[in-house]
Amino acid sequence: MSATTTGRNSHIDKGGQGCHRRRRNRSSSATVFASAWVPSGLVAPTAATKRGKAKVLPSRHGDAKTWIRESWAEDRSYLCNSGRIQIPGRVMVDSDWKPPFNLDSASFSSCRFGRQIPNWLQSQKSISYLEISDAGLIDRIPDWFWNTFSNATVLDLSYNQISGELPLNLEFMSVTEFLLQSNRLTGSVPQLPRSIELLDISKNSLNGQLPSNFIVPYLQVALLFSNCITGIIPESICRWPQLRHLDLSNNQLTSGLPECGTKELKQQKPSNNISTTANSASSYSLQIRTLFLKNNSLSGGFPLFLKQCQNLTFLDLTQNKFSGKLPAWISEDTPSLVMLRLRSNFFSGHIPIEITRLFSLRILDLANNTFSGVIPQSLVNLKALIGTAVALDSTDNPFQEGYESEYMFLEMGMSNDSLLSLVVKGQVLDYRENAIYFMSIDLSCNSLAGQIPKEIGSLLGLINLNLSSNLLSGNIPYKMGNLQSLESLDLSNNQFSGEIPRGLSNLTSLSYLNLSYNNLSGRIPSGHQLDTLRTDDPASMYIGNPGLCGHPLPKLKKMCKEGAYWGTVAGVYVGMVYGVERVRGRSDWKNALIGGTLSGALISGASNNNKDKIIKDAITAGAVATAVEFINYLT
Repeated sequence: MSATTTGRNSHIDKGGQGCHRRRRNRSSSATVFASAWVPSGLVAPTAATKRGKAKVLPSRHGDAKTWIRESWAEDRSYLCNSGRIQIPGRVMVDSDWKPPFNLDSASFSSCRFGRQIPNWLQSQKSISYLEISDAGLIDRIPDWFWNTFSNATVLDLSYNQISGELPLNLEFMSVTEFLLQSNRLTGSVPQLPRSIELLDISKNSLNGQLPSNFIVPYLQVALLFSNCITGIIPESICRWPQLRHLDLSNNQLTSGLPECGTKELKQQKPSNNISTTANSASSYSLQIRTLFLKNNSLSGGFPLFLKQCQNLTFLDLTQNKFSGKLPAWISEDTPSLVMLRLRSNFFSGHIPIEITRLFSLRILDLANNTFSGVIPQSLVNLKALIGTAVALDSTDNPFQEGYESEYMFLEMGMSNDSLLSLVVKGQVLDYRENAIYFMSIDLSCNSLAGQIPKEIGSLLGLINLNLSSNLLSGNIPYKMGNLQSLESLDLSNNQFSGEIPRGLSNLTSLSYLNLSYNNLSGRIPSGHQLDTLRTDDPASMYIGNPGLCGHPLPKLKKMCKEGAYWGTVAGVYVGMVYGVERVRGRSDWKNALIGGTLSGALISGASNNNKDKIIKDAITAGAVATAVEFINYLT
């Protein structure tokens, strides 16, 4: 363990990185080993001690005993790593031990203190940075903790199993970065300090409503997903001018979002000096870039709140109760959208053409709503889907959403335990950083009708296209064979007819195909790529299409051959009868006799039969044709 000292103020730093953090090194006047100032027993390991499997070092400091049990890397049971020295053990001190130092900052990530926050930290009131993440803490946070560290700017108790409730009011504190994610906290979300810039209390069991008057003018990142929070999203969100990332997913929120009209927006102060003549509503627009509200019970129309979010890039409203039509202003007021996910709501009406003017859009998910009408032909305007995927600029990439402070640079955003769930290849898959390279259109489970626009063949960057479970009809556009990046194509449960375009067999990236339950007909195209799909049950890609035949539908293979044969026979016969009728200049049973005889001879000869067989087939065909003609005459 290394220590940085200036007088009696010291800095302890584990040195290892947290789960998603990159910390800066802080300059100091001197660097010494821990044994220079920590009570005896905390010693720098030597070659001799490193060879030992376990060693107990008793020592005395005043009346307090200190034991350090050293379990070295040989049995891989070490619990603490530091930049300068390893102390791979469990620290146990008497509860009344008082350390002879005052810490300025301390990082005990992955150190095992036992069930609770150690009491000796109560004397460290000078700490400005404290991290005790992933330390195996189980008990409640002691009452003295909040007053002792009321002046701290960074408090990180994440990735433990801390239970109990938080104080209802923390406004007296000075914390700017407050990390409590992945614990077992219950109770309500407290009133937060005005100074807060980064809040992560996700993945707990917090319940109750959010405070109605959240006064947090400097808040930039707020992660409260995966709790049990109820009630509404407070109007005070309109007065969070610095907020860039908000995640309230997987809660029990109801009602809609506040509208954040001009009245609310004018109550906030712009972050820069703006002339009073320019104080329009747009001057007070919110800075939110990523907004995740999936899996709640939010309702109402498409949120007017979003009109104030000109910088919004990622929007996820899936699994809520929103309804009504999508507004025409969506492309004008949210022009930077990269992801628009409205899946599993009650939106209705036509898909507005304005959506196709979102030129940066890569992920469009409108599945499982009640949209009707046709698919807009202007899909070709989705310019981001025309080329292959390239990395987003860091300013547009929520996975690189950064928060920088004096002590650390945190990569927050969706990389912080958030998952982007997409329905791809017939299953729900979770994406993280790689989602920025994903290009997808999912319009499944709606009531869309009409044909697939042929312009869809211009979206060369598409990786996933799901139009299943609609009322779409007509032929599958042959230009879909141009989508060389396509990995998943689902057109099942529609009313498509005609043949399967042969170009689909040239899609070398395709790994999932579902054309089942349509009215497709003809022979299934073969090709190396199509033959590799669904090897466990390849026929399932085509079932529900009675007119299809060929591999991999073995039961219909013979029928396909016979159908082609008799179709050819019928065509030849019709042609022969028509020709004989034109030559003879009359229509009677003799045309059928002559046409049938000639057809039988021609077909038999094409099958490489001998002379006797050809004569026999000609006589048989003439007789059958004549008999059919007489039956038609009698009926």
